[in-house]
Amino acid sequence: MAKIFHAHLHGDRETKYDRLMHSDISYTAWSEILPQSPFHLLIPQNTDSLLEYEKCWKITDIMPINSTGVKTHRDHFVIDFARSKLYDRVNKFRNLDIAMVRTIFDKKAIHRIGCHYKQSAPDG
Repeated sequence: MAKIFHAHLHGDRETKYDRLMHSDISYTAWSEILPQSPFHLLIPQNTDSLLEYEKCWKITDIMPINSTGVKTHRDHFVIDFARSKLYDRVNKFRNLDIAMVRTIFDKKAIHRIGCHYKQSAPDG
């Protein structure tokens, strides 16, 4: 089995490049690391409190539903300058069943339920 070693190199980019160009790795202060499941982290870890840490709740247990955060790929649907148009569009949308939402949730279908947006010009 392969061994994994790690060394810190501090400083700004130029300092690091200079050090790498003018040093010999045989003089580097390497430390062996032993990555462990489930994360297999490739930097040295302080495991003094690991047992206590593992006794705590897992975030996936206390928050089983997760999200990738705020997305803006449907701004054309949820943003409008005219409040009445936005209100009408959201009302039409919220009255659809989930199967219908999955079927029509694309730009052409959004036009059919009252969304009007400007398409960006093609790159060129």
